[in-house]
Amino acid sequence: MRISLNHRLVVLGNRKCGSTTLDRYFRKVTEPLDEQCFSQHGSPRLITGYADFTFSEGTQSVLDRTLPKHYDAFQYRRPLDEIDVDWEPLRKLVSIRNPWARAVSTYKWDKTRGRKFDVKCNPQAFEDFLMTFRRFGRIPLEHFTGVYGGDYAGANFTVVRLEDFAAQLPAIWQDLGLPKRPPKAVPIANRRITKANQPLGPANTPNYVAWYTDLSRDFIQSLFREDIRVGRYEFGV
Repeated sequence: MRISLNHRLVVLGNRKCGSTTLDRYFRKVTEPLDEQCFSQHGSPRLITGYADFTFSEGTQSVLDRTLPKHYDAFQYRRPLDEIDVDWEPLRKLVSIRNPWARAVSTYKWDKTRGRKFDVKCNPQAFEDFLMTFRRFGRIPLEHFTGVYGGDYAGANFTVVRLEDFAAQLPAIWQDLGLPKRPPKAVPIANRRITKANQPLGPANTPNYVAWYTDLSRDFIQSLFREDIRVGRYEFGV
């Protein structure tokens, strides 16, 4: 997550939804939230010069470690609440992605850990992975944001599709009233163009389609109902 209390902006890092790209895009108006942003001695002066952060006299650090990039909204809200930073009025930006493509990307990352080799398409192995990968239960949109009922705007969340970054991020920058100019281009991060992750496969269908059995397709559809609704996603489109 990146945050600017000066601009009242939080950029959440939703796993495998272009979070590194989002991080880089908003980097010049935000700072990472970690233990270096807070004085260890109860002073409002920041030990590393994060000028966007100002807290009242006597504020003490509540963080004893760097917070993981992909924490959800609730996990980030707790330390902010403890130092009297009101979460509700902060403007929160979160990205989503076609959940079927996202699940394949998650599987590949789990198998390679970022190393540069491809994972062969194996629908049965992928199905087995989905049935046992416990983190999936924590990353559907409503759980990640803590917004149940669909009123994201009312909770000060802006939801942007990874597929729409190029068109939407400059507009979001302007809508947020951020200073400076937005980056001239959306920085593409953590994406390697290989045969295994080309957007289209045979018959111009998305390449992720070949990874799915009926069971795994329906499993993702059930788990990510809210992402599919908000992003208007369809399987194979």
